[in-house]
Amino acid sequence: MDGHHVRGRVARAGKAVPGLLRDLDASGVALESIEVVRPTLDDVFLTLTGRSLRDAEAGAAATDAPTTEGAEA
Repeated sequence: MDGHHVRGRVARAGKAVPGLLRDLDASGVALESIEVVRPTLDDVFLTLTGRSLRDAEAGAAATDAPTTEGAEA
């Protein structure tokens, strides 16, 4: 909770939100707004691997870079 804002992750939010709204209303909690956001590909990758796609791409680019070891001058 951040001041008057609450954020959370809910599996299948589209199905969970109506029940959540009923429960909040029954508890006397007034909402100003609610937003459901689908995860991005980077969000999913981060959850599964612990790193972002940008980190993975940077690491792959570093390992694909040609080296000068053993090169003749």
